[in-house]
Amino acid sequence: MDYHHFREITLELDGVEYHLVSKPGIAVWDHVDPAMQLLSEALNPASTDTVLIWGCGHGLLGLVAAERVPRGHVLLVDDSCVAVEAARRTLALNRITNAEVRLSAEAAIGDPAFDLVALVLPKGREATQLALASAATALRIGGRLLLAGPTRGGVKSAIARMEELFGNTETLRIKARHRVAVAVKCAPVALPPSVSYAEATAEVRGQIVRFVSRPGVFAGFALDEGTRVLIEAMQLNPTDAVLDLGCGSGVVGLIAARLCPQGHVTLVDASSTAVEAARRTLALNGVTNAEVLVSDCAAAVFDREFDVVVTNPPFHQGFGVEYEVARQFILDAARVLRPGGRLYLVANRFIRYDRWIEEAFGNVIAIYEDNRYRVLQAVKMRREGATHFGSASHLTPQEVNP
Repeated sequence: MDYHHFREITLELDGVEYHLVSKPGIAVWDHVDPAMQLLSEALNPASTDTVLIWGCGHGLLGLVAAERVPRGHVLLVDDSCVAVEAARRTLALNRITNAEVRLSAEAAIGDPAFDLVALVLPKGREATQLALASAATALRIGGRLLLAGPTRGGVKSAIARMEELFGNTETLRIKARHRVAVAVKCAPVALPPSVSYAEATAEVRGQIVRFVSRPGVFAGFALDEGTRVLIEAMQLNPTDAVLDLGCGSGVVGLIAARLCPQGHVTLVDASSTAVEAARRTLALNGVTNAEVLVSDCAAAVFDREFDVVVTNPPFHQGFGVEYEVARQFILDAARVLRPGGRLYLVANRFIRYDRWIEEAFGNVIAIYEDNRYRVLQAVKMRREGATHFGSASHLTPQEVNP
């Protein structure tokens, strides 16, 4: 099953069947998790309410909310371009006219306008802080915030943070080690400065690097050690065309642009927040031979060819471990590299990407390794498309052409 094809699937929520468009690359893409179930049960707006679904995924909660506010309006927001496209297709499939979808980095709320915000707990303390701040900003006085998530994901700490922001919380229900809570905005909320984009520094490859990041971007305001190892090991020529696949805050792409002054660097990421951070990183450093694009894996650059692909692929979706996106990174790298082009991939030692790279490229070597990380190199030896791996999904849903 092709990763890049959207699928029409059917999921049941509260005894009702919903038809959705979804695909790998979205957390909880093929089932209803307890957090989604709890939010659905607690979602009780008035028929004229304006509702914000923050972290919309494939759009299921947006469908539920749109049904419950027939004379109101629903805005679905997500940081992932994959989720945003799936949710848009879900709304179109169901002919929903009282809802819209936006990337979170582009979702300028303006004046507080929402009666209800429903928030699926994101992964990470900083990302949670950003999401809660965004929800607090979006709510009108008297508006309610619903938050649901797993205990092991830190939902109790997030509820405590809600209490600090709003001055009130109530846990509505606990189920399957998940809980849902509500808070009411009774007065303007003072937001901490740490939820904004900010400058940070790191030392790598013998130089001090200035970059911009924000909560929710991979590694936050630090340089991930695996990324550091990748930067130190990658071998670039001055004229190379380079793809930084999964760019995060843009440090790899920044160094690549400096190492390839006569070349060009393209940075891509599925996260709209990461893309904005990377754009700010390049601007901060006066880089003119690089660009940043929102992209599901390498889909945005399938019409281009590169000399080098550098990547530190993700292996988490939400709170679980998921290798589908990392596997597709390898396949997409093989697709966009020109013959003789090189892949540099860093991974934790326990993740054995070797066989996938070997299958896609026909070769792989470790050019660096220590007790935590390995940097793997592969060379594209042929022009033919790479082998496609089958999906790990147990479903056999209908494919929906992009």
